[in-house]
Parts: sequence; structure tokens; C-alpha cells
Amino acid sequence: MGAFRFFYSSARTHEMAKNALAALRKKTGYTFANCRKALEMHNNDPAKAEDWLREQAKALGWNAAMKVQSRRATQGLIGVAINNKKVAMVELNCETDFVSRNEKFKEMVDLVTSVCLKYPVLNPGEDTKEVNLNGEELAKLKIGNETLADHMAVLISGIGENMLLRRAYCYETQRNDINLAVSVHPPCSNSSVLHGKYAAFIVYQRNASNGEDTDGVSNEICKHIIGMNPTKIGDYETDEPCKNASEEPALIHQEFLSDESKTVGDFLKESGIKLLTFQRFECGEEEANKTSNESNEKETEAKT
Repeated sequence: MGAFRFFYSSARTHEMAKNALAALRKKTGYTFANCRKALEMHNNDPAKAEDWLREQAKALGWNAAMKVQSRRATQGLIGVAINNKKVAMVELNCETDFVSRNEKFKEMVDLVTSVCLKYPVLNPGEDTKEVNLNGEELAKLKIGNETLADHMAVLISGIGENMLLRRAYCYETQRNDINLAVSVHPPCSNSSVLHGKYAAFIVYQRNASNGEDTDGVSNEICKHIIGMNPTKIGDYETDEPCKNASEEPALIHQEFLSDESKTVGDFLKESGIKLLTFQRFECGEEEANKTSNESNEKETEAKT
């Protein structure tokens, strides 16, 4: 009887260890060998094993990040989240489009966007403000005791590609007369954070006499900004329409993408909307602009 109990106990212990190993592997994504080692070192305590694995991955990740940091990373995703009167838009880059579709990469986009959505934009006494964060500023933002740079290092060690926290834009207002809207293209997320290669965000006011729902209208404007890439809203008093419509930089003078018989300015007036500001992100555009500027500088140097 004693032998049977010993056998039963051993089998049960083995089954529990096996389940703990499978659960740790599924949760962390690390190899079975590393998960088994972590559990053995910490008496099959999943929480302690996970902490140890993360510290090891972080150390390896920083080494991996150093090795791949010279590689170009122009693929990736834009993440956008809106919460009442606050918006966060971020860009994360990787080397290949394949990795940009990786679930772990998407989870990182969600994490960074969520952290930026909690970023304290407004100072005491302010009711509206926007903040731009570069990659270095993003990397220093914290989740508990770890920075976003730490989280990126762990991801780099697991995937093996160079990845960058490129930039972020945060906007917050406490004014009830101001409305916010966002859109991405192509949409590729089921979470509260929208993912896409392009994103647009607008701030607008509604005409009080126009009682119709403006969600569809604001979405059309966002889609137009994504597609036509205006550089400014424009001013009827100071900005003349460009002779070449395809080169028009002012949003109000551009032919409306959804109805080319009218301009965006016409559409805004008809819809009772006053556009206050907008922001557009295109994945990889900053790196492309940097490369273009460097090429132009080299051409200028060659001529002189």
C-alpha cells in the first residue's frame, strides 16, 4: 500500500510539474528547456520562475539589441488609442513586415500605446495641450520598475530583429466643446488599440445648430488625411489654392477623397465642423525623410 501511495504521489507531482512547464511556456514564449530550468531552480514556483526568466531575457535582450541596432528598421505599426478626451498615437518599427504581424510585436504596440495614453499631458491650469515624444523619451517611460526600453530588449531577444520605439504623440483636453476622432489604415487589430500602417487624428468643434451625428463625418476626414497627406489645415484669407491640385498642401483646398466634386473645406462647412488641428503618422516616414535629406546633403556637397 505504501509503495502505491509513493507511486501515486510521484505521478501526481510529475503531472503538476508538466502542467506548470506547459503553462509557463505558453505564458512567456520562452523555450521548454529554459522554462524547465527556471522551474527546477525555483522549486516549481511559476511566479519566481517567470521573474527569473524575464531577468535573464532582459540581460540577453540588451546584448541582442546592441548587436542588431545598426540594422535599418522601417517596417512596423502605428498604434492609436482614444479615451474620452485623450489620445495617444505611437510608432514602433521592426526590420520586416513579417515581424510587424507577429502577435508579440502587436502586444508591444498595445503596451506602448497604453502607457502613452496615461502620460500626464496637462499641467496645472491647462485645459488643452499636445505633446510629442521622441524615441529616447519613450524608452524612459516606466511600467512598474521596468522601462519601455527593458520591455523592448526582451522582445528583441525573443524575435531577433532590430526594433525601435520611434515616436509618440499625445493630446488631452478638458473642454466639452472639443471632439476627437481617430482612424487607421489598413485596420489590423481587435483590441482597444487600433493598429495600422497609417493613422490620422483630428480635433474639431461641431456647429451647435447641426444636430446630426458627426462620427461618420469625422471618420471621412481622417481617411482623407491618411490618403492625401495634407501638411496644414489652411486659411482662406492667406492660402490660395495650388494650381496643381495634386500638389495642394492645404487640407481645405484639397479635392475631397470621397467626393471630388467638392473640396474638403466645402465638406467641412456643409457638415458644420470646424477643424482645429490634426496629426498624421505613416510608418517608416521619418526614416525615409532622414535618408532623403542625407542624400540631398551628399548631392549638395558633391556639387560644391
